[in-house]
Amino acid sequence: MNKSFNNFLLISILMICLSSFFFAIHDTLLKLISSGNLGNIKWYHHTSIGGPFGILLILIMSYFFGGIKKNIILNSYKIPILRSILGIMNFLMAFFALKHISLSIFTTLILTLPFFLVIFSYFILKEKITNIIILSLVVGFLGVIIILRPGFNIFTPYILLPIIMSMISGFNTVIVNKYQAVATPYGFSFYTLLFPFFIGLIFFISDPFFPNAINCSLIILAWINGVLGMFFLTYAYHRTKSFSNKIAPYIYTQLIWAVILGYIFYNEFFDIFDFIGATLIVLCGIIVLLFKKNF
Repeated sequence: MNKSFNNFLLISILMICLSSFFFAIHDTLLKLISSGNLGNIKWYHHTSIGGPFGILLILIMSYFFGGIKKNIILNSYKIPILRSILGIMNFLMAFFALKHISLSIFTTLILTLPFFLVIFSYFILKEKITNIIILSLVVGFLGVIIILRPGFNIFTPYILLPIIMSMISGFNTVIVNKYQAVATPYGFSFYTLLFPFFIGLIFFISDPFFPNAINCSLIILAWINGVLGMFFLTYAYHRTKSFSNKIAPYIYTQLIWAVILGYIFYNEFFDIFDFIGATLIVLCGIIVLLFKKNF
């Protein structure tokens, strides 16, 4: 590799790390918002108050990357609407999961995404699964079992929600890969945010709630960080394309931020079982991402 390529790759890696940082900030704020410490804020209050700012940010990005019309006006809306409906479920599950489980465990289980990329790629994209990926999935699954510890008193059903979220995200990612000509990444992102906002607005009208200025600012900040994370992640993959597997493992830097922020703001600790489980999941994910060229 020449020096210019190395610099190009380094910038892409930096964007992935920035994306992970912004996502970690988003989850930290969402945990605070969902906890009830800012008042009786429901998920639909969160989406109705912060949603317009997230959508506006996506529109601004669309304007500078091809224009709003090119990114938003589509020939077919079926796939974006399907992804958006599934996205509503992720909004709900994230809100409830972060209220009941630690930030670091939530992030660890969200990062099981590569498992589901492999599974859905096999069924939808007809991709082959190598023996090394199968072995890594077994190792990663063992890590999940260690963290869940079913049958022990520490188990809570809420811990399953981030795994379901990863499954939905894996499906949505593979769908985008299969139908990438339907919309640009900014178009997909726009509709992913649009429908949860409108659904939340319907509930908001029947149960309005207006937090004070500080709490509103935290909600808006959470949305902005989430959209910035989405932007840097999207832009990094657009830059790399054929060698995206070289930058993908850096998404796991989000776990580092989650552990640090969870300790600082919520006094959360990783026990030895959580550490072992997280290590196995990260090891599995890195192997999958390195050997899988499309993501």
